Amino acid sequence: MIIKVIHIMGLLLAAIFINPVWASNNNVTYQSVDVQAATLTPSEDGLTAILRFKFRNETPETIILLGALTAEFGTSEILVKVTDQKTQKLAALSVPSEELLDLTTNHIFIKLAGGKMPAKPTNEMALRLLLASGELPFVAHVEPYRSLREKRKMK
Repeated sequence: MIIKVIHIMGLLLAAIFINPVWASNNNVTYQSVDVQAATLTPSEDGLTAILRFKFRNETPETIILLGALTAEFGTSEILVKVTDQKTQKLAALSVPSEELLDLTTNHIFIKLAGGKMPAKPTNEMALRLLLASGELPFVAHVEPYRSLREKRKMK
């Protein structure tokens, strides 16, 4: 009897540690999640941008936010401002059921990199929030900026 229990426990532990966990469907659009007040603030050189938004989780489950992507920027980091000069990278943010995550007014934001702003300034940009269980497309307002081409003309 004890050998059977040990054998079963061993099988359970093996199943837990051997099977990797990953997002099984990266093309999911959630109907019960709301992205509001999304703004993208480009850096002076246009090589990075700061994304801020409100994220309301109206699903019955916790949603895990991993980052964001656009056609223009290929990487992102979730950052928390520790001091005026120091930030710390977060691997993910959990948004519990029926909660609002407000990145518009607090010290947490998403930094986009690995690309650049379009040569022609735009008012809106399509983005995708990367979630542990898929992606959520949305549109952000782009704060006014001057393209590198415009800045060169001004000199």
